[in-house]
Amino acid sequence: RMRSADGWQPCFEFSQADLSTLAAFAAIFECVAPYPFLNLLGAPLRRPQARIAMNDFGLLATLQWHVPLELGGGPLSHEVWFGPVEEDDDFEGCATRATALRELWQHVPCGYMEPISEDDDLENLTFQFDVPILHEGLTYAFRVRCRNQHTALDWSEPSLRVSACVVPPYPSQEAFSLLPISESAVQLEWAPFYASDGMNLVEYRVIAQASDCSEASEQVVACFISDGRQATETATVTYLQPNVSYIFAVEA
Repeated sequence: RMRSADGWQPCFEFSQADLSTLAAFAAIFECVAPYPFLNLLGAPLRRPQARIAMNDFGLLATLQWHVPLELGGGPLSHEVWFGPVEEDDDFEGCATRATALRELWQHVPCGYMEPISEDDDLENLTFQFDVPILHEGLTYAFRVRCRNQHTALDWSEPSLRVSACVVPPYPSQEAFSLLPISESAVQLEWAPFYASDGMNLVEYRVIAQASDCSEASEQVVACFISDGRQATETATVTYLQPNVSYIFAVEA
């Protein structure tokens, strides 16, 4: 009660009804405080950033997304929803419409994740996850969301669509050199071929053809796998016929 019985003097005594009301409010705040999502339903995360990369085992997509700092008070579980989209999908800004091939989209639970450190961002927590189940030749879009123990945010808008088309290794413009060792052996030297990001192993094949023969006479005379750490790639070809001109080519 804020006033005494006479209505004028302040009184600091509380009735049983006042104590019951305060206890009810305390229980409500104790329930709401640990779960910050309760007042943010319908406010999804911003669209993630997606980048396609390739390693020696296949394709993967590296996703990064931001979560507002005020949502990081408790453990957050993250999810990714992704799939192929058609090349002629209509985008509103960066978001796809319902023309995406939704029946082929996949749901990937990421579990509880620790944010990666970004000292220059004081308003968001940044999370990163690799999606390794991609098929070459398709175009993908990605959506993310996070949840706590009781509720989840809506899915984010789709990311910019990214293509999973792999560019084969291709040669540099540096010269291809040939050094005769003997009448029946030569050493070939060339600069490493350019490869897609993450592709560390490249298989090379050296093809030889006698200049006075048909294309059917082409032979693979050397084959090896390189990790690309050398400044130059070399191959030695032996058992060539003396007094015969050869044409050499390298494939990767």
